[in-house]
Amino acid sequence: MSTASIKFYLNKSKKSKKGNKTPIYMRITKNRQKVEYRLPISLNERDINQWDEMQERFIGAQLPNNRFIDKYKSEFNDIAYLTCTKINSLSAKEILNKITGKAKVEDEISVLQYFGNSAQTDPSIPH
Repeated sequence: MSTASIKFYLNKSKKSKKGNKTPIYMRITKNRQKVEYRLPISLNERDINQWDEMQERFIGAQLPNNRFIDKYKSEFNDIAYLTCTKINSLSAKEILNKITGKAKVEDEISVLQYFGNSAQTDPSIPH
């Protein structure tokens, strides 16, 4: 069984030259493949010390920014633990797309498809 992991970190190499802000990134790793996604959070130099590298969270006045981290971590955990048999078939990029809401619509089954398939396989449903 392959495992996937999620990590949040300051990407100091992507620091903006204009505003001098450092972005926060999310990295998904699976089977030695990695994909990264920039969160809608950037820090000024004075706010960088409010980022805890070990906990991958903010402390102090930046606590509201933890909601982005919590949201993505929760989505990741839902995929990883609630659908553990399905995560084995997903690539790191597919996991990222599901977490960020960019997954293809074709992954979802419509109500009509469900009942159409049920009607064909269930003899108690009249045709």
